[in-house]
Amino acid sequence: MIDLTVIQLLTGERKLKEWSALHTLPTMIDGGGADTGGQNKFPHGIFTWKSSTQGDATAFSFAPKARPKGQPWDNIYLYNTLSKDKLDFVYFSHQLSFAFPTSVSINNCTAFEFELELCEAGLTYNMGWQYKHSKVDGPPSWRYFNKQQQAWVAVPTLPTPAPMPNIFVSIVMNFAVNRAAKLCTHDSIVIDGIFHPVNQTLSAVPKWNPTTWYLHNAVQLDSDGKGSPEAVLLNNMNVRAF
Repeated sequence: MIDLTVIQLLTGERKLKEWSALHTLPTMIDGGGADTGGQNKFPHGIFTWKSSTQGDATAFSFAPKARPKGQPWDNIYLYNTLSKDKLDFVYFSHQLSFAFPTSVSINNCTAFEFELELCEAGLTYNMGWQYKHSKVDGPPSWRYFNKQQQAWVAVPTLPTPAPMPNIFVSIVMNFAVNRAAKLCTHDSIVIDGIFHPVNQTLSAVPKWNPTTWYLHNAVQLDSDGKGSPEAVLLNNMNVRAF
């Protein structure tokens, strides 16, 4: 039987909402800190977000600060607020293509992360994924973010394309939100046109005060901890929901 939400879309009771070409935004907001969305007291590097020579792609680069042993590495978390309204969307997708411009960028970056986060009355439904091509913290893998545990969880069944300069990897990440049960399901991911089921369900987590509502998208570059500059090219960055 067809899902009721899909029926509502087919009959016009629901409308598909699209936020398109998000990689062409003039800039993104630096959330600061070394962890996803977090801020801290340590020195923080400078990012640039500008058009590249690769078609209509945007070049996102970062010059991190080197930090002493024992301090969190300086990463760059950029976000953009899509909505501050109360939303009734059930299904979400986050699409983008990315590539490292040089072999130096591949070597200097330990992972690249991309996120949707829905916050309703302070409760957050996290839709974060990570492409980890390095061997830092385990072998190369795709990982989703478990907000309760504050940890990335590898999905070993997913193919992890080896990065090559200027060769784009395309992904579409699909999610479902169950407000009654306060759950978010990482349903599936499409990697370079190939569909892969994921089916991992996580609990929503309180994060802000009850007056806070938003939907945002975000990207993050993880550094090597040595202050080495890094960059990634972004294209076809879209969000859809219904």
